[in-house]
Amino acid sequence: MKTKQGRPAHELSEENRLYLREAFLREMVPLLKEWQGRTGVVNCAFAGAKYAGWNIVFKSIGSGFEIVEFECTERKTASPAP
Repeated sequence: MKTKQGRPAHELSEENRLYLREAFLREMVPLLKEWQGRTGVVNCAFAGAKYAGWNIVFKSIGSGFEIVEFECTERKTASPAP
């Protein structure tokens, strides 16, 4: 399935990636610092319900954090066997 922009539906647009990066810095980095986070995976629902099907894989770098990748968590369900 493809989006209106012609990219597969399981890929984020650059605009969405930028929004998620900004929201991660604003919402999650302060919490990760407080919790002394180093590496991990965070669901993107913190950025809004439309992003709940995505995860951010992150790691710490110096006093900050870097997004390693975005993962799609929406799984296609298999058709029932006949």
